[in-house]
Amino acid sequence: MLGFHLSSTLPINRSIVQGSGIGPTLFSMFACDLKPLNDFNYLIKYADDCTLLCPQKSTTTVEEEIAHVMNWAVENKMTVNLLKTVEILFRRPNIGQDLLPLKMTNVGRVNAAKLLGVYLRHDLHFSQHVDAIVATCNQIFYLLTQLKKQGLGISLLCMRYRFIMVI
Repeated sequence: MLGFHLSSTLPINRSIVQGSGIGPTLFSMFACDLKPLNDFNYLIKYADDCTLLCPQKSTTTVEEEIAHVMNWAVENKMTVNLLKTVEILFRRPNIGQDLLPLKMTNVGRVNAAKLLGVYLRHDLHFSQHVDAIVATCNQIFYLLTQLKKQGLGISLLCMRYRFIMVI
């Protein structure tokens, strides 16, 4: 309703409104029936993202699991953004390229991926994550230094620091 004008109602028959406040909760409720094909595999669902973990001992291939997720999405009138879909293989650093599984079609293979704010590398080193945290801290300290140079008092600087760190 805007002023004294009431718009007509229409049914929502597709997915979740992108960027809505309740979107992540609705997706979690909506995707509760999405399960992996094999008990060794894990589907981690958070907000509007899904992460598939398939260990080597699984009898179901990653391709079969991805096809299962894609079929589920089609049945539920949703789409999977293949541009944001990546594959990462956690492995020993000295393993030969000839021992790795074949690369999936339409999915890029990466050496590092960001999952829930944490950078994971194929060799389980966390240097990229530490570098990202240090870069963020440097930006925060630079901002606080600039605010101090402009005459912001210590109590306001402390308040600004707490505000930044809580968010």
